[in-house]
Amino acid sequence: MNTKEWLIDWFAKHSTMNAEELQKNATVNYMEAGFIDSFSFVMLLSDIDDEYDILFNNEDFLNPLFTNIEGLAKLIDERKVQ
Repeated sequence: MNTKEWLIDWFAKHSTMNAEELQKNATVNYMEAGFIDSFSFVMLLSDIDDEYDILFNNEDFLNPLFTNIEGLAKLIDERKVQ
């Protein structure tokens, strides 16, 4: 399973959207669109750390890529190769 698929699966389990809807909306800001709430966001960060051993910093949170599934997958993939 690639990173984007992992994220879509995670969001499908923690939001009201199914995988197909999430795939179509992979470039939509997931917080603004209400896919997840702030508590789920903290869970997402924890699960990314557990799955990929990646921690994000304050600069990461300001990166526009961080706000959608597709961008977040790119950020994770960049960190995995470092």
